Amino acid sequence: MNLASRKYIPHTIASAAVAAVVVSLLAPAEERLGDTVKLIYLHASVTWVALCAFAAAGLVGLVALARRSDVLSCWSTALLATATAFWTIHFALGLVTMRLAWGDWFWSEPRIRAGMLILGVSIAATLLALAADRRWIGPALSVAVVVFIVLLLTTTGRVFHPAGAIRESNSIAIKGSVFLIVLLTVAASIQTTRFFARLFCVSGVRDEAAAVET
Repeated sequence: MNLASRKYIPHTIASAAVAAVVVSLLAPAEERLGDTVKLIYLHASVTWVALCAFAAAGLVGLVALARRSDVLSCWSTALLATATAFWTIHFALGLVTMRLAWGDWFWSEPRIRAGMLILGVSIAATLLALAADRRWIGPALSVAVVVFIVLLLTTTGRVFHPAGAIRESNSIAIKGSVFLIVLLTVAASIQTTRFFARLFCVSGVRDEAAAVET
């Protein structure tokens, strides 16, 4: 059985997601936050992967525009859809984490507001890219979303949101667990992008994209 085959994409996405959750549950707790920190491990991993997917969508989009490539346009749109899906998961996990860690939802937190803006813009951009009949629109929107995110996050402060708590931890077990969760989340994001590429591309471009993929 070749797990890299497109036939098993949904299976590998589900397997990676379940494995990431299991690793999070088995990861070390923290003295101050207790078991709630395990959800933070998962939330942080999904956040990093979503941001990387946005960056990849913008980078591929730039190349697609420069080369006028339908194949790269397809992959840029697929990456944008993947990033949007993972950012949606990030936002949902963030709300649950906030409730468990702080006891309430603090909508005045700048990072929460920024997250909502990114979610709305990315969903709108993805839907517009899929609805547009010109293939260059997807890459252009991917680039625009990345520029928006960079400008927004570099000008957004924080009130409750921790800064680099995992990175600054002295626990090798914590860092190792998070590293494994990130790897599993990356695997899920790659397979999700492959799924969207096959779903969105028209027949001719899909066949060419599949040839590039293999």
